[in-house]
Amino acid sequence: MTEINPQEILKKPYGRRLTPDESGGYVATIQEFSGCIAEGDSAEQAMRNLESAAASWLRAAAEFGQPIPDPLDLHGYSGKIALRIPRGLHKQAAEMAASEGASLNQFLTSAIAQAVGRKVERKAVLDEVCSQFKGWFTGWSTGSFLPMNFLAVHSNIPAMAPPSILMTHQAKNYLDSPAKDVQQ
Repeated sequence: MTEINPQEILKKPYGRRLTPDESGGYVATIQEFSGCIAEGDSAEQAMRNLESAAASWLRAAAEFGQPIPDPLDLHGYSGKIALRIPRGLHKQAAEMAASEGASLNQFLTSAIAQAVGRKVERKAVLDEVCSQFKGWFTGWSTGSFLPMNFLAVHSNIPAMAPPSILMTHQAKNYLDSPAKDVQQ
């Protein structure tokens, strides 16, 4: 096992997110640490709990030989992009934005954020499945597979996870594909 110093690692500029919980209290996460989450009755308590959860997350990652991600580097990203799209799509997007009482910029920002969120959630689901059933997978790196019909997720998020997953390189590639069901 590699020895690490969680407090030193957590001094790096990791993306910490604090969100009010609709049932009361707050939820805190670190963007780069999949599955690292903490709660608290107050924002301060949630952030304190997050530091403790993150230290545990780092120790577990080191114990299981998992890489510790570097903080996201946002330098060089101005928040402005030039986007070329077909005229028909431009018209449809502008009409949808107007129907929602939003500017085209606000509408496109929201659409992109939703698409990115779905991909992040799909990755979190697959990461959780892989961590829970790590000992079951014998051929992950060799390309052989073990069909697993244990994940049936039906939620309001379209195609967040397919009804079944082939635990192979196909599952890894699934994360890089548009939202869709994986066929067995």
